[in-house]
Amino acid sequence: MNPALALAKRLALRGHSIGFLGGEGTAGMIEPHGFAVRDPAFDAYAGAQSPHCAMTDVVEMIRGLRADLILCDAIRTFEVVVVLKAGTRSAIYSTSLPFWSDSLGPPVYTAIPEPRSWYGRMRVVASWKRNALRQWRQRRRFMKELPGYRHVNDFLQRAQAELGIRTHDIDWNTFTGIPLPYFRHVPTLVMCPKALDFARTDDQRLHWIEPCILRERLSMPLPHEIDPHKPLLFVSLGTQVHRVSWAERWFATVCDVITRRRDWQGVLAVGPVLAPRFAGRAIPGRLAVMATAPQHLILDKAAVAVIHGGLNSVKECVTAGVPMAIFPTGRDQPGNAVRVQTRGLGLVGSAHNLTADGLDNMLRTLMTDSTVRAKIAAMRQEFQRVEQEDAGVAVVESLLPVDRSAGARADRLS
Repeated sequence: MNPALALAKRLALRGHSIGFLGGEGTAGMIEPHGFAVRDPAFDAYAGAQSPHCAMTDVVEMIRGLRADLILCDAIRTFEVVVVLKAGTRSAIYSTSLPFWSDSLGPPVYTAIPEPRSWYGRMRVVASWKRNALRQWRQRRRFMKELPGYRHVNDFLQRAQAELGIRTHDIDWNTFTGIPLPYFRHVPTLVMCPKALDFARTDDQRLHWIEPCILRERLSMPLPHEIDPHKPLLFVSLGTQVHRVSWAERWFATVCDVITRRRDWQGVLAVGPVLAPRFAGRAIPGRLAVMATAPQHLILDKAAVAVIHGGLNSVKECVTAGVPMAIFPTGRDQPGNAVRVQTRGLGLVGSAHNLTADGLDNMLRTLMTDSTVRAKIAAMRQEFQRVEQEDAGVAVVESLLPVDRSAGARADRLS
């Protein structure tokens, strides 16, 4: 949500009218930033949300928005067809690195490195073929078991000929829980500068924009007075930490390292479930334990970030110039981690064989290695360059009708 809000704020500053279509629970995140939110009548997983709502009614609802452009989340791509069927311009935005198939780019959900030989390229192709088979099986199963999923697939099939969508423009080889298509002919914004990702065959077709970091957040103050003379470690496994089986043992190891290193200080964001269990590990003035923390504010003062490797966290670390020790927990994090390590921006560890001595060595390396510092500084400069170009706004305005490139209405479909 934060990257979409960051882009929306930039567009609003240009005079565009912005609205959101969001599911249950999104209004509380969006409305404080001054944007209106409407509940969608359509869900890609369940079909029409109302039991008496037909897809034709959903199309009419989209027409009623009278939007000049609707940006659809890359993990909600069935909505693209609904928008196009309504006669409205559409584009896709991705808050992660591209997760649709490519013969050159390794899947972001794997730790496959950037291919530099025929063997590396064969690994990439084989991995995407395995994923295609898995998605084909999943799609067949969901078509049988989920009426709503079958409902929207039937709608796509009927709309395909009418909209002139060619079969090879639809890529079902994507990394999503429930198989969702990616439409190659629809303009796509990737909310990350290209320099972080590996090479892809579709590089030139995609629009790589600024990191879209939301700085205007409702956040708590810093946990304690931070000593500017001691290295500060920020430690977090993201918002889904309660789902990580090894999180408690991992946080305990981090606490052990910081406790014995009296010249270091740390802030741990352990989540609301683990916070009561780690309250006793806090050390006033040296080690703060919080359920949630103002990550972007702490990173401005941190020497090293120990994180799970979610793309938003990686982008915030680069923007703050902070090297990363990454311990992936799943999803796209292994792919993000191998890209960070390949670019020289940090190191990747495994939680399953982590020891206090091993973590201590990793953190000392990141604090003292001048090469890592130089590369994170260079990537930070590249991020700043792309942000100064305001690439996201430029791309969106290029997709609007010619007479509406400024002061237009633009809605996002979530």
